[in-house]
Amino acid sequence: MTEGRRREFKEFSAFSDPQARERIPDPQDSATFLRSRVDWSETARERHAAVLRLYRAMLALRRTEPLLHATGWEGFEAVALTEDTLLLCRRQNALPALLVIIQLRRNGSVSLQQLARPLPGESWHLLLSSEDPAFAPDPLPVRITLDAPACAFARPGAVILKRGRSSIPAASPPPFCARWPIRRSSGSSNGCASWR
Repeated sequence: MTEGRRREFKEFSAFSDPQARERIPDPQDSATFLRSRVDWSETARERHAAVLRLYRAMLALRRTEPLLHATGWEGFEAVALTEDTLLLCRRQNALPALLVIIQLRRNGSVSLQQLARPLPGESWHLLLSSEDPAFAPDPLPVRITLDAPACAFARPGAVILKRGRSSIPAASPPPFCARWPIRRSSGSSNGCASWR
């Protein structure tokens, strides 16, 4: 098993050197198991406690936001906006859309003005930011413009936005596909806009 694990890791550039593969912990060694166990006492230390609060907040959102506990892939899209930025979108006709914008590494800015403009009478609302002081002991707040929306990250992080009604009276809503003013794909089977 140990040799098999090391052969498996050989394909990764970090373990292409045989000496590097020798440092891979032996999965059959009981010491490897003991080092891998969760140390729940770490949750008493702030950095770990903040991560636990973030996970609990995300789990609470999953319980309360219908689009986050939907089980199918319908209405779900994932788009690499840049080498470092990922956009996850979840939408269904009767529910307000959700966006998850993730800055995977470094700092960076992204504008979704052409992808996710709110309709008259609607606006984007921040549901969660990984830079909230409850989740980041040394917060570097994400600069968010909700009407575009746009985000500027000072470091890796994520925000969750929800589109909803504002206090401005709205005209009758357009068909669902028109709610996402983005380029249309000629191969789209349902005529709805698709991401590029």
